[in-house]
Amino acid sequence: MSVASIHRMLRFVACNMVVSVVFAGCEGSEKVIYVETESADPSSTESDDGDDGGPTTAPAEPDRDGDGYTTDDCDDDNPDVNPGTVEICNDVDDDCDGNIDDVAVPPSWYRDHDGDGYGEPDADRIEGCEPPEGYGAGTGDCDDTRADVYPGAPTTICEPDFDADCDGLADHIDADADGFLSCMDCDDGSATVHPEAEEVCNGIDDDCDDVVDGPRSTDATRWYADADSDGQGDPDDSVRACEAPIDHVENRTDCDDTNSAVFQGADEYCDSLDNDCDGVVDEVEDAVDAFLAYVDADGDGYGATSTLACAYISGLASLGGDCDDDDAASFPGGVEVCGGGDEDCDGLVDDDDPSVTGKSTVYRDADGDSFGDATTTTATCVPGSGYVADATDCDDGNDEVFPGATEYCDTIDNNCDGVTDEDTAADARNWYLDDDGDAWGAETTTTTSCYWPLGYAAVKGDCDDGDASINPGASEVWYDGVDTDCGSDSDYDADSDGFASDSYGGMDCNDAESSTYPGAADAWYDGVDADCAGDNDYDADADGFDSDDYGGTDCEDGSAAAYPGGTEVWYDGIDGDCDGRSDYDSDFDGFDSDAYRGDDCDDADELLHPYAWEDDSDRIDNDCDGYIDSADPDVPDDLGIGRLDDGVTKVLGTGWSFPFCGTTYRSFYINGNGLVTFDASTTAYSENAYDFTFTHPPTIALYWNDFDLSDSSDSSAYSITYRDALGLYFRKAEEYSGSTTNDFAVILFDDGRIMWDFGSMSSREGIVGWACGASSGDEVDWSAERVYGTDGLPTVGTGTEDAMWQQFTNSDPNDLGESTVWSCATAGDDDDSDGWTDICGDPDDSDAMVTP
Repeated sequence: MSVASIHRMLRFVACNMVVSVVFAGCEGSEKVIYVETESADPSSTESDDGDDGGPTTAPAEPDRDGDGYTTDDCDDDNPDVNPGTVEICNDVDDDCDGNIDDVAVPPSWYRDHDGDGYGEPDADRIEGCEPPEGYGAGTGDCDDTRADVYPGAPTTICEPDFDADCDGLADHIDADADGFLSCMDCDDGSATVHPEAEEVCNGIDDDCDDVVDGPRSTDATRWYADADSDGQGDPDDSVRACEAPIDHVENRTDCDDTNSAVFQGADEYCDSLDNDCDGVVDEVEDAVDAFLAYVDADGDGYGATSTLACAYISGLASLGGDCDDDDAASFPGGVEVCGGGDEDCDGLVDDDDPSVTGKSTVYRDADGDSFGDATTTTATCVPGSGYVADATDCDDGNDEVFPGATEYCDTIDNNCDGVTDEDTAADARNWYLDDDGDAWGAETTTTTSCYWPLGYAAVKGDCDDGDASINPGASEVWYDGVDTDCGSDSDYDADSDGFASDSYGGMDCNDAESSTYPGAADAWYDGVDADCAGDNDYDADADGFDSDDYGGTDCEDGSAAAYPGGTEVWYDGIDGDCDGRSDYDSDFDGFDSDAYRGDDCDDADELLHPYAWEDDSDRIDNDCDGYIDSADPDVPDDLGIGRLDDGVTKVLGTGWSFPFCGTTYRSFYINGNGLVTFDASTTAYSENAYDFTFTHPPTIALYWNDFDLSDSSDSSAYSITYRDALGLYFRKAEEYSGSTTNDFAVILFDDGRIMWDFGSMSSREGIVGWACGASSGDEVDWSAERVYGTDGLPTVGTGTEDAMWQQFTNSDPNDLGESTVWSCATAGDDDDSDGWTDICGDPDDSDAMVTP
């Protein structure tokens, strides 16, 4: 549209707008409006003469742009700019009122967030000639966050419930509810047709790929090309389709689709083709034109085995009858020769075939040494038994005589060389020069011969061929400086152990024994100083004490720190002082510490141990059974003699027996004076040694003294029955006419052992021990025995003594207080009569040589 046209349009609009407001009579024709300005002539008048060219008065100045305005035209070069023009938004003062773009009704602009030219209705509306940043002229945007959504937008976006053109309706729907919108679904009226449907052979584009019943149809069939129209397809040329294409079949069995005579099931021919498609060409078993031939393995023109063939190839012949198809020289009509097979196939071989050629002359071998007699011959192919091809035997009656045989010194020419018993004979021997005539030759070999030459000896080794008394057969006289027997050894090493006798300046302490020499392996305890070290063979640890296993006193001969009188280190497993006590019983109470798998709950206190008297008020586990004071289940039985002087009672052990002095006892008598008897009771109180060993036996003296248990209410005697023993306990026993008390006990075990337990002892005199009555037995120092016992054994006795006891007197007072002594009494068996019973610790009671 031209500028003049725009101005005319604005004039018309202005006329209609202004006249309708100010004037009447503008309707029906175009009116020219003279707008009053500051420069206008107030006396001028309008003329409505129907001329639309401008004022009737002539302008004072020329009107260059011809717009009818002169002096009040603010741009006389532009006919569209004059006081009569309506102001528009164009950055120009169109009406020449001095204001640019002061239009009466400016355009409206709307907030446009997504930049698509459309804003939301009535949202942030702004009026003005120029749009602010982020505003647009259009309105009605239904989604101001997406630039592809605005009124009239294309509906090409395929999204569910999406209204791109803001018409209030979804652009695309899923009418058949198959999960695909109409913009994606090629048939939105069928739920079985959509892009993810399976294509099947049904005449429909099920998967919307613009292909109907294509090769990808799930039920499509693979068809194979049948170019030769023999009804069988080419397995290497196929297509998938719902319907069979022209010249295609469903099978794939044709091995040559260019030849209609080749197919599976066709007749096989000898034509270099696989006619029947079985993978084999010209198989003679099936070929209708195969013929009979013979296998010719040796290539002689004759075969032995018949076979079908399509052609006479290498290895086949037209003739049969070959008797050896591995030998080309054998066939019907061949030449029979010696040493071969049946070359003429007549069934006869070598000498059996009259036509054979090539016979050889052989010689009689009567002695079977493979060498023949030249005077006896025959012609043959194969020498028979007793014939050979050789004719050089010089004695065909002796199988040890033939050319090359070993020559011997036997007056026979064994090797047929014409010489008998030459010096090179196998058994010809070396002879050694013997100048001194002692029948022993020098070392140097001087001649070899079948027979003994004069002045030679049969043996060598004479170390002095000028002295007939010196030779290997002479008797050696040791230590004279002469090697009489030529032994090349030292004349001062008679036992040949490499060491000269110490009697002749050497170091061998026994030159008569080859196993004894300096550095030899020394076996301890055999009485032999095998290494000549000069040490004691019974003191392996060199501590100055012989092993107690070999008559000495060293209890640990493998440790130099253990010997009689040595320092005892408790609990190290070594009897350091060889006192025979357990290394785990430091308080000498006969029980190992419970810290070392023993039973003693306090190995520093000799009064605390199993079977000790349980005091009911000291809050100590005296007997190490885990119970304290009155809680101890081992309840003492009051024997009833605590209220009597010289009382006696019989004790019957329940489930208990005691082997003693050759008899097993289940009961005994005990009197208040500390004496136990077995055959009869007694109230004896005079501790007399004779009465103890001869009058009262069998008897046991706990501590036999003249006690008066009635003198104090605290004095008493008790018994306690244990699982394996019975204990007798005297508590606070007062000596007659005395005031001091004594605590002592004896525990009698089922196996015959006895434990003597002495606590607080004040009486100076009395007897302790046992007696069987056959003799006075042995009186020993019991306290000394307690200290110096035998390792692993009870401290008093070996189990074989008739009596062992000690009588204490004022001059030799009781020293057993707070001590525990063990003994076997007469317990156990001594089957090997070595003086030790098995209960007392005999390691082997079947061998008298083995003792503790």
